[in-house]
Amino acid sequence: AGLVITGDQPKQVLVRGLGPSMKSKFPSTAKVLMDPQLRLYKGSTLLATNDNWADASNADDIASLAASIRPVDSREPAILLTLEPGLYTAHLLGVNGDTGNANVAVYDLTGR
Repeated sequence: AGLVITGDQPKQVLVRGLGPSMKSKFPSTAKVLMDPQLRLYKGSTLLATNDNWADASNADDIASLAASIRPVDSREPAILLTLEPGLYTAHLLGVNGDTGNANVAVYDLTGR
């Protein structure tokens, strides 16, 4: 998934990978990616990676976000950070090469 931070000020964002929670929200979804890993790039530079959101160094900050945007399944990744204006790419892939349907969600938290 691609994302663009516009303007001239940095923005705090939450980038989430949804896999297991999709099954409970959308039961008809075909095989979901049960253990997704998230990587965030600016160009070819890896900025951050996460496998399970609760293992992030700022997991307490992620847990304090509104229930409507914070991860609910411990196997899902999340990256919370402040990004400068520019172009970014989020890669969602299966741990150990697993495959399935998944989704990337990005939330702008600036000014929340």
